[in-house]
Amino acid sequence: MQLLQLALGYVLQKTNSDAAKSAASENYIGDSFQIRTCQEEKHMLSESQHDRTQQSRQTSFLGKPNFGKALLACLLLTPLSASAHHPLGGRLPETAMEGLLSGIGHPVIGIDHLAFIIAIGLLAAAGKRGLLIPVCFVAGSMAGVLLHLQLVTIPAAELFVAASVVLVGAFLILQRHINLRRSIILGCTAGIFHGYAYAEAIVGANMTTLASYITGLMLVQMGIAVATYLVTMHLMNAHSSASNRLMRMAGIAVASTGATFFALAAVA
Repeated sequence: MQLLQLALGYVLQKTNSDAAKSAASENYIGDSFQIRTCQEEKHMLSESQHDRTQQSRQTSFLGKPNFGKALLACLLLTPLSASAHHPLGGRLPETAMEGLLSGIGHPVIGIDHLAFIIAIGLLAAAGKRGLLIPVCFVAGSMAGVLLHLQLVTIPAAELFVAASVVLVGAFLILQRHINLRRSIILGCTAGIFHGYAYAEAIVGANMTTLASYITGLMLVQMGIAVATYLVTMHLMNAHSSASNRLMRMAGIAVASTGATFFALAAVA
């Protein structure tokens, strides 16, 4: 009888031991599964956060103006435009219509001239009676055209044109410290060099063609400057808090364009 009891006790002990081991094994497997599940969830969450971060950066990059890349594109395109100053490919205009088109196209195709005209339009919006600046520039450019037609020689005119673009860019960057008088002096002086450079395309033309060229030149320069002035005034009224920053950014772009043209003219 005692042997039977011992045998039953041994069997019960063995059964309980096996059950405990099985339960421990199941708990271990369950814990391992939970750990792996938790790790996988953390990994998926990390990847999801990384994807959202990347998407946010891309959205921010696309949604906001990237001034650096815009400026780089401007500088890369500038040398290409330097060789395309003349609408007729360097050929002398022969008719009144050709003279008009050449006068309209020259300040637009020549990026250094265009940058300066846009800059004085911006500068005009920065203060009272600012439209006197583009008026003086256009008057100065007409004087420069007449000087060239009278065979007056201004050495290194293209260098002075490029330097004026750098200077007007600096005026935009420092526009709080620049008064109207200095801006007018810059407009008049720079106009002479720009006008002298313009006239290179018209020397030797007849009077009718010459008059058409000068008319187109005056209209397009004043038109671009006034349009820039009006657009800038509207933007400044709508976003007054950002106007100074935008002026500085425009000044950096203009000055960089002028520096590029100055380098090109220096090595030409």
